[in-house]
Amino acid sequence: VKATLGAGQLARFTGLPWRSGGGSAANISDAQAAHETQFALWGSVLAGATLCIHAAGWLEGGLSVSFEKLITDIEALQTVAELCTKTPGDADAIGFEAIAEVQPGGHFFSAAHTMTRYRTAFYEPL
Repeated sequence: VKATLGAGQLARFTGLPWRSGGGSAANISDAQAAHETQFALWGSVLAGATLCIHAAGWLEGGLSVSFEKLITDIEALQTVAELCTKTPGDADAIGFEAIAEVQPGGHFFSAAHTMTRYRTAFYEPL
């Protein structure tokens, strides 16, 4: 992870785009593989990689690919992408009108603001 962060700093200093990689040295899709992939992925994200390759499904340093790991890695990538999106903070997103509409002791389930947003407001995994 530190090497990835250092590479990101050098790339920003020189003004060059750079790629980073994911993957795992584990032999099977297990806790070790998930741990290694998460560290590689977060290192790439925090370092500001222009492109992240080999981020899904790779095992044994790229010698094999696992469909099971491909699915779990895509899930991890989607989660990180969702965590990195900007959270809206405008008045419409916060829903001041809904807060005024629902009195203390009430609920927001039937508020118009909730009804227009409940299908897309939350992260939905695979």
